[in-house]
Amino acid sequence: MRLDLVRHLPAHVAPGTCYGRSDVACAHADPAALATYRARLASAQVISSPARRCADLARRLASDPRLDPRLLEIDFGRWELQAFDAIDRAAIDAWAAAPWDFVPPDGESASQMARRVVAALDDILRLDALHVVVVAHGGPLRVMLGTLLRAPRAHWLGLAFEPGDVVSLDLDDADRGFARMSLKPAGG
Repeated sequence: MRLDLVRHLPAHVAPGTCYGRSDVACAHADPAALATYRARLASAQVISSPARRCADLARRLASDPRLDPRLLEIDFGRWELQAFDAIDRAAIDAWAAAPWDFVPPDGESASQMARRVVAALDDILRLDALHVVVVAHGGPLRVMLGTLLRAPRAHWLGLAFEPGDVVSLDLDDADRGFARMSLKPAGG
């Protein structure tokens, strides 16, 4: 199976804003890059987070993508759409000290997010498909890639997944590694 992990395009939020589960719009893909990528998806199954910033892109890749709420970004609870500068510094420090276990007020931990994402990945890997495209967010995609690479969980947060990135993995030939491209407009 070929598995493409696609991160949504840059979100329309002010710099320094905490957003995860919030349903925000995002930039549009570079038309040429999108057309080139879409041409490679002849029979691919497209699965997406239901968040608008992912589902809109998924619908540009396939007429009827499957939406899976397990692929939503982490829920930052009351921190959602707040400026990081407005969040209590002690709480930010507690999060940094225990990034997998800290739970923002009325939110979820990264460990909770990872459990639901790994369950979604397990279902994806059971599909009878030659090519699957997953359109999601940075957190869930890092969990998927880290799991697939069998990397220690401590390394997952450091996996690069910029907005618009497409990481392609050939799961039938692990020695081939993976390829990376971007759907992000130049300068965007």
